[in-house]
Amino acid sequence: FFDKSWTNAIGVQYGQSLLDSKYQEILLRICKKMKVRYIRVPLLLSDTLIVKNKNDYDFSKIDTILDFITSNYMIPIIELSGRKINASSQETLIKIEEVNLYHYSNEEFMCLLKSFITHIMYRYAGLNNNLKQWIWEYQYERNTCTLETYVSQFNQCLNEIRKWSDIYQIGGYGIDL
Repeated sequence: FFDKSWTNAIGVQYGQSLLDSKYQEILLRICKKMKVRYIRVPLLLSDTLIVKNKNDYDFSKIDTILDFITSNYMIPIIELSGRKINASSQETLIKIEEVNLYHYSNEEFMCLLKSFITHIMYRYAGLNNNLKQWIWEYQYERNTCTLETYVSQFNQCLNEIRKWSDIYQIGGYGIDL
């Protein structure tokens, strides 16, 4: 069993927020005060953070985000899906809405994912095995795919990550039964 990371974790709304130095400063103060060790980073694979060249991807903005996390001795929880939850209230009602912010076909996403994981493994493997503490997450997007499609996509993500090591922590979003 893995350690329960959610007891000392904090999430950011968008991975892109971590490119802002003021946001980083505030987050660091919160993390130090609350003794947070894990930073959950959603929407890393958005087109605002990745530049696609002809047959290659530029992950430099994501590197900046992950460098910030690792240089401050924290561990990223990398959320791979494009799922975002919006909550809004109207008088006494709270409306929860799930939105997929990625617009990739499954084939495009898997190509991007393979490239991203390969990039991460080569770039961060030398961090004193810190990479093995990173957590990978692929959430179930109920409004964009069936459970069967999700399980297939999750297994593809799992297999891609496990090509590098079978000890990486990989999780998914809870499934309604």
